[in-house]
Amino acid sequence: MLIALCYGAFLAALPVDIFADRDNYFEFIQFSPVILLRHLSGGIHKLFTNEPIWLVLNSLIGLLIEPRAAVRLIIFFSASVTAYYLLRTNPKNIWWLLLFLFFPQIIKNFVIHLRQGLAIAIFLMGWFSDNHRRKLILIGLTPFIHASFFFVLMLLAMVFIYQRIRFAADLRNLLTILSASALGAVLLVLARFVGARQGVSQETFTEKASGAGFLLWGLLVCLMVLQGQTYLRRYSFAVTAILFYLCIYFTSPVAGRAFESTIPLVVLAGLALTGWRRMAFLGLFVGFNLLVMALNSQKPLMGFAPGM
Repeated sequence: MLIALCYGAFLAALPVDIFADRDNYFEFIQFSPVILLRHLSGGIHKLFTNEPIWLVLNSLIGLLIEPRAAVRLIIFFSASVTAYYLLRTNPKNIWWLLLFLFFPQIIKNFVIHLRQGLAIAIFLMGWFSDNHRRKLILIGLTPFIHASFFFVLMLLAMVFIYQRIRFAADLRNLLTILSASALGAVLLVLARFVGARQGVSQETFTEKASGAGFLLWGLLVCLMVLQGQTYLRRYSFAVTAILFYLCIYFTSPVAGRAFESTIPLVVLAGLALTGWRRMAFLGLFVGFNLLVMALNSQKPLMGFAPGM
């Protein structure tokens, strides 16, 4: 807990104005009540598909503290909670996890994508809860903090159904590929239909599909499959999340952002690999992130500055 609190405090103490999209979050603190009313005027469906809990939380925090302090509070809570659950769940890999927490794929959710970082923290609180009702409530709240968790809940439902029917791992993975491909084809159409902001403003989620991420996670999911049936049953959600990402990587602009919401659990699954597969996972994951950091080393704040 002490390490997690230090991690959150370190990120919250960074200069609050220097990262991308901060003005947007300052506006959320100040104008969330207005945004809520605007969504409500468009119908109850528009309200519930545009992250109302995030807006309510910002409205409440904005009544108590000024915007910059509010942003620091959100960063501190999200980063500390995420770090705590990762480190507590897998203490024998504490040094690897501490390294991963500073990699771009994870840390950007606490310095740029604050709304997603908060949703990830709430999701992990539910995922690791021993109380079934609390688990369902916390996980169920996450799509109303960040819309990417609608996809996460769909994946959880798929895994639950396949496990209840007792499908074999290979059949389950095939069905996941087919389901993900079909879902990816209609995601933006559904978003526009219900009035979600992602359907209207795609640039928020747009990711450059260079193929590097596809290659990395394609190799990593192969390692997981090679680990065997017992592993695939235990970490079925992580494997399903990767397959979903790979299926919509080149066809949907939401692929990367939706997958980022599952990264903490995918990392834990990767660390559970054994033998040469574990070494390969560590080499690929660390190497990929170091390469990303090297390519962005000449950019202000490693590419996290405004306008980058």
